[in-house]
Amino acid sequence: MAAANRRHRRSRSAGEKWIEHRAQNPVPLGTVLQPYLKNRKSITKLTDMKDLTGHNANKYMLVSQEADTDGDVETKLFKGNIVPTCGGGAQVIFDDVECLKQKSPVPSPNRKRPINTDNGGILSNIGTTVSALSALTSLNSANDVASRCNVGIEGHTVKRTKV
Repeated sequence: MAAANRRHRRSRSAGEKWIEHRAQNPVPLGTVLQPYLKNRKSITKLTDMKDLTGHNANKYMLVSQEADTDGDVETKLFKGNIVPTCGGGAQVIFDDVECLKQKSPVPSPNRKRPINTDNGGILSNIGTTVSALSALTSLNSANDVASRCNVGIEGHTVKRTKV
């Protein structure tokens, strides 16, 4: 970690200059609610360190877009302050995260099928048997995952003595 001047503060009359770091081809959201930065410089690749070390920028925002489990677009905005280091460089101290989710107007189909019951008939008994089997299977899979994680953490299953 680079040493930074914790008491560094820009003049309040200078205003905020943002550096917005985003992907080369962001997914266009097409919504009304967009993040708006009045005084910004948008970059796709941080190749020139003078963008950070120069005296004109004091705020940094990293924009990340990813798809969530439902197939909707989730945009995360990581915001931070640019603080000069004593070696002449700069470091970014992140202090805020905004999560923007865009849901599809058409709901995704439910992947689970409902269990048909006929008030105590054969199908309800099958349902209880299936739930008992699924609980047993999940217990076995939990033990299997625990044993695999144990091997993954240890790195080997048999301990060897040092020669």
